[in-house]
Amino acid sequence: MRVLDIGCGVGDVTILAADLVGPRGRVIGIDRDATVIDAARQRLSDLGFSNVDLQQHDHEAYDGPGDFDAAVCRCVLIHQTDPVRLLKAVKALVRAGGVVAAHEMDPTRGVQSNPRVPLLHQLETLMLTAFSQMGTVINAGGVSCKVACRRRDARAASIRRNDCRKRRGFNVSAVVYGYHAWSTAAADRIRCRERR
Repeated sequence: MRVLDIGCGVGDVTILAADLVGPRGRVIGIDRDATVIDAARQRLSDLGFSNVDLQQHDHEAYDGPGDFDAAVCRCVLIHQTDPVRLLKAVKALVRAGGVVAAHEMDPTRGVQSNPRVPLLHQLETLMLTAFSQMGTVINAGGVSCKVACRRRDARAASIRRNDCRKRRGFNVSAVVYGYHAWSTAAADRIRCRERR
């Protein structure tokens, strides 16, 4: 099984994917920043993974071999001015019937604290302001999956907010907040496909 990790950073998701695909599988991690790629290489080496290749690439300009079984990204769409364009570029790298899994935050849902922690809410305001000024789609975690599926299939109006099921041979999965749910779902899908 071949997995592409987009915006791999220091390798947190890359390590999970490498463990899931096992020694017979392969994970390609891409990131724009050479410094984080170096840090990820060191972590992977320290952990003994030999089934990972890390490369410095722009997320939308990756020109390596496609036909991946799965592509994953975590906290990447929220930094895009057009997350749907990135999803389309990623889709082109995944084989028909493959999986694209995105784990994104949606800060527009608000922060919750009980009792109320004023500093946390100040941080929320600053974060929303910063993302707005960058021109990115602040609620990428809440809408990107839905929009991508709608454009792919007019019947997508019935798609639930956090789960886009298979549409014409292409799967897009997204979970808003909830890393455990995302990693569990990704692991189940990868294992299921590996058994086939």
